[in-house]
Amino acid sequence: MDKQKSREYSRIYYEQHKDYYKIIHRGYYSNNKERHAKLVHDNYIKNRDQILEYHRNYYENNKEKILNNRSIYRKNNKDKIHHKKSKRSARERGAIVRDLTVIEWQEMKEYFNNACSYCLRQDRKLTMDHIIPINNGGNHTKDNIVPSCQPCNSKKGTKNLLQFIAKYH
Repeated sequence: MDKQKSREYSRIYYEQHKDYYKIIHRGYYSNNKERHAKLVHDNYIKNRDQILEYHRNYYENNKEKILNNRSIYRKNNKDKIHHKKSKRSARERGAIVRDLTVIEWQEMKEYFNNACSYCLRQDRKLTMDHIIPINNGGNHTKDNIVPSCQPCNSKKGTKNLLQFIAKYH
């Protein structure tokens, strides 16, 4: 059998048994995650310049499409974008634990009836307020965050909850 016929036979066989091969590959991958990650990393290091050049060219050739897709994603996922920025800000300010998820934040707002936890107003946009401020050793976690309107959050500043309540309530 010549090479062309052999390749064609292999391609047809693969197409007919695609599900079987997917199972085999999935099993191999799950049993060899570290090895696979090392191979991918080594390949990137070995071909870094070519990969970067490919991505630069792709971006230049599809810039308008990429920017349009990013814009659409940002419009449709405002909560995710805001949450990602909040986690980054918490990391930059020194929070050790940053495990608050978008779903937990949504649940927290619902628990407080989409109202500020301090003034109870529902007509203002809610922000994440750290009960123990990150500057004072607090973390960006579900147990340390409550929904707060911007005026109350600004008033509280870097005070902890007890200091804030003693001064304003």
